Amino acid sequence: MCDINRPFLFFYRFIAAELLCALQYLHGRGIIHRDLKPDNILLDGTGHVKLADFGLSIVGVFGSKKVYSNAGTKHYMAPEIHDRNPYDATVDYYSLGVILFEMATGAEAESAKCRNSLYPNNIDPDLRDVIERLLEENPKVRGTAVERLREHSFFRSIEWKKLEEGKVTPPLWMPDCQEKDTNDTNEQIEVKKLIHHRRKKQRRIANAKQRLFDGFSFISRKWKKDAEQEMKE
Repeated sequence: MCDINRPFLFFYRFIAAELLCALQYLHGRGIIHRDLKPDNILLDGTGHVKLADFGLSIVGVFGSKKVYSNAGTKHYMAPEIHDRNPYDATVDYYSLGVILFEMATGAEAESAKCRNSLYPNNIDPDLRDVIERLLEENPKVRGTAVERLREHSFFRSIEWKKLEEGKVTPPLWMPDCQEKDTNDTNEQIEVKKLIHHRRKKQRRIANAKQRLFDGFSFISRKWKKDAEQEMKE
């Protein structure tokens, strides 16, 4: 089991806070990620958290609207998705709880349901309480807890406005990398051609929905490879 010392605790708090901000930003725009897991969480060149892979995300979920389709990665899926019950954005917070549990214990995701015996004896009680609130099986109770999560004592040192503005120094040192200007490069031009070709073959996404993803500019290499294969066929 993991030894939760202060440096690691600071790291967990920072990661959890930035992920919470990211999810609340998405949910405020009616977007549910639905596949939050370590594979889809990246750190940029300065050490800040970035969410990736919106292939399973769903848009237009506001207010009391519910979603019925089954989607996600098994061990990170909320109980309501497993049980094929209608759900809302609170499923993303359950996934966040599983991720924090893995970070705090070193245990595999599937162990989250039998987690009591896996917590380290010296785990920070506030961190454990945050995890338990996020892993609440009742989505209504989980949603109520999330509404006030920023006020939780675990996040007492977080300056939320500065965090959202990217003005908080990340706890991880990132090595300097040479930046590459990709504007109007041949590769980017080719990618634009692939996008144009694929759009001809698929139903166009409405502009209103396209605008929900303003600022999300990364293009998957796997997608690019698939698109190139389509052009050959």
